[in-house]
Amino acid sequence: MKIAIFIEPSNEINKKIIKLKKLIKRGFGNQKYLNHPVHLTLAVYKFKKKPTKFFYDSLKRDISIIKKFNIYLSKANVFYNDELTSGNTLYFSVKKTQKIFDLQKKIILNFRNLKKNMIIKCNFKNLKLNKNSLNYGFPFVGKIWIPHLTISSISLSSNKNKMSKIIEDFLSQKIHNKKINVNKISIWKINGDKHKKIYSYNMQ
Repeated sequence: MKIAIFIEPSNEINKKIIKLKKLIKRGFGNQKYLNHPVHLTLAVYKFKKKPTKFFYDSLKRDISIIKKFNIYLSKANVFYNDELTSGNTLYFSVKKTQKIFDLQKKIILNFRNLKKNMIIKCNFKNLKLNKNSLNYGFPFVGKIWIPHLTISSISLSSNKNKMSKIIEDFLSQKIHNKKINVNKISIWKINGDKHKKIYSYNMQ
C-alpha cells in the first residue's frame, strides 16, 4: 500500500492537463499516469502495513496550519527514458522556491519515524537518491527534487514518429510563469493505478 501527499492545482491548469491526457490516450491508448488525478507530488511512501490513526492525525494537524501560496510553472519538459517508468514522461516543471522546499520538508518529517514499516527502494543510479531513500523513505527530497505536474509516460515501444510529433508539440507550449494557486493539499491511498483520496485540506 502506498500513501501519497499531493498538491492539487487550480482549475485552469487542471483542465489543461486533463485535455492533454485525453489527447495522448487517443494517440497512444492507455499509458502510465493517464488515469492518475492531476497533482504535484510532495511525497509518496510504500508501507508494509497500514499506518496508525495517530500518524494520520499528526499529518493532518501539520497540513492544517499551512497557509496558501502561489507557485509558477517553468516549462513543458520530458524525462526521457524515465528510470521510474522506462518511458518518456511528459510534465510541466514548477519553479523551485524555498517555500515549496519548506513545505515538502514539513511533510516528510512526519514519516521519518515510520521507516521500519516502509518498503524502501535503494537501487537508483544516482547515489543521492539512494541516500535520501534511506534518510527519509522517499528519494526525491530537497534540491534534487524536481517539482512538477505529470501528464503521462509514453512507452518507448510506441510509434517513434507519433512520439516525436507529440513531444515536439508538447514542448512548444508557452506556460512559463503561469501562476498556480496552492490552496489544497490532499492525502491519497494508492493501490496499483487506483487512487483514493482519504483527506483533503483547503488552505486558508
